[in-house]
Amino acid sequence: LIDFYNNRVYPVVYQQGSLGASGDLAPLAHLSLPLLGLGEVVFEGKKYSSAAINKKFNWEPIQLKSKEGLALLNGTQFMSAYGVYSLLKAKKISTFMDVVAAISLEAYDGRVEPFNELIHKVRPHNGQFITSRNILKIIEGSEIAAQDKKHVQDPYSFRCIPQVHGASKDVITHVQKVFETEINSVTDNPTIFPEEDEVISAGNF
Repeated sequence: LIDFYNNRVYPVVYQQGSLGASGDLAPLAHLSLPLLGLGEVVFEGKKYSSAAINKKFNWEPIQLKSKEGLALLNGTQFMSAYGVYSLLKAKKISTFMDVVAAISLEAYDGRVEPFNELIHKVRPHNGQFITSRNILKIIEGSEIAAQDKKHVQDPYSFRCIPQVHGASKDVITHVQKVFETEINSVTDNPTIFPEEDEVISAGNF
């Protein structure tokens, strides 16, 4: 799989067809087939048989040993990888959200009081605090932000930026913790414990 990735050869995994149980059986099967010289791959934007690509790169299909097939198929590797990819995109979007919010606040000639840390110390959700700090950092030194305002308070869409964006950040933080645990876990079945001389069938998939 590492050779595939380094040579920009990607196994074809279909969007539909997963069982939704016992881990990622169908997606992982498609992901693993090229290792055996079976299935399909995408190379330079075109779909090829795995056999043709193996021949092109002089790759020999692997011969699976005991339990290796099960380890490749029975787990949460695919959904975890896709989840981490989506998480990274969400984190980037969250950063852009604060930038867009700060620019919008400037364009509206909005007030900076809703981002005062005193407000967020008395409702100390971490994401809320981080958002207010980000906004203040972005508009730091702004003449527009510093000038006197005629209006007493801004519309909710500006005043509640820390609370709304902050809730998103807190969700992202929680999801990141879940995935960090998952990708560092054993998720196939049965699970073998050599030191304890135990083979246990359970539900970690």
